Amino acid sequence: MNTYELAIKLENDAADFYKQQAEANKGLSTEKLFRELAEVENKHAATIRQFIDQHTLKLDLGLAEAYEASAIYTEANDFVSDVRDVPSTREIYRQAQALEQKSIDLYQDLLQQAEARGPEAAEADLRLLKWLISQEEAHELLFKNLAELLDRSEEHVEAAEFANPPEY
Repeated sequence: MNTYELAIKLENDAADFYKQQAEANKGLSTEKLFRELAEVENKHAATIRQFIDQHTLKLDLGLAEAYEASAIYTEANDFVSDVRDVPSTREIYRQAQALEQKSIDLYQDLLQQAEARGPEAAEADLRLLKWLISQEEAHELLFKNLAELLDRSEEHVEAAEFANPPEY
């Protein structure tokens, strides 16, 4: 499995995972978000395929590393709560944020490997990996911000006039 086959697999696995989460959260506020994320992940896979068709890419990843890395979404379970039968929306966002962070970490590792190879890595390799990192960072930030908004709504304030809440 080369690096780009791995990236396509990871994006497809993420899309499948988010589709499953949309079904698991049918009728809840998170269903639409997960359906939209599944579409975005499918677009990422299509973009990678298009990029491969247009560029000569050189990076390759060992099979053991590729298998381990590709398991981020395939081995992920449905979102769960430690204290409730059904996880809160905030818990779902935090767990999704953690999955996106794993994707970021993987792509950053691949980028470091590519940069370490020097001239062996084509500029196209580096551009694609940087783009993938930026996309996953946007997803991670989305989940982080959503969770923070929910955190704020659940904070208890004894007397509002004495509180110094952060600006939105």
